[in-house]
Amino acid sequence: MEGGSKVRMNLDKFKNPRKLLNAWEAQALATLTSKGLPNSFKAVSELIKDESKDSETITAAEILFWGRVWRQSKTKEEVVTSWNHLLRLIKHNNYQSIASFEEGKKSMEGLSERVDLPVKERILELLSEGLEPEEIIMRGFSFEKVTEALKNDS
Repeated sequence: MEGGSKVRMNLDKFKNPRKLLNAWEAQALATLTSKGLPNSFKAVSELIKDESKDSETITAAEILFWGRVWRQSKTKEEVVTSWNHLLRLIKHNNYQSIASFEEGKKSMEGLSERVDLPVKERILELLSEGLEPEEIIMRGFSFEKVTEALKNDS
């Protein structure tokens, strides 16, 4: 009986998406650190595009990138897009041993955190932070919404 409660306690810690993300990010940070690579947002953005890096490094960088996007999310589009990217990244690789793809899906069910900033307002905020329209679209916003926000802001 004691062993069963230990297993249940381990599973309980992965019912919260933030705890799952913390575990995945810890492993990603360990991967980059062990290779002597930087882990700032700018550095991981560059690592993602560096085709000379091995797949383990790129996966770790992408997990950190999309994790930070998820944490900064203020709209449903950003939350869904970033979480889907994270699930794709951990599926069928060594991140599964920490917390599985299925646990990641289950942890988002019924999440009640509010992320309902108006889309146009968030797009304008991201533009003012220096993101390019293509980067905003990559975060999950439609081309039409980004174009509309750009036109209305002019």
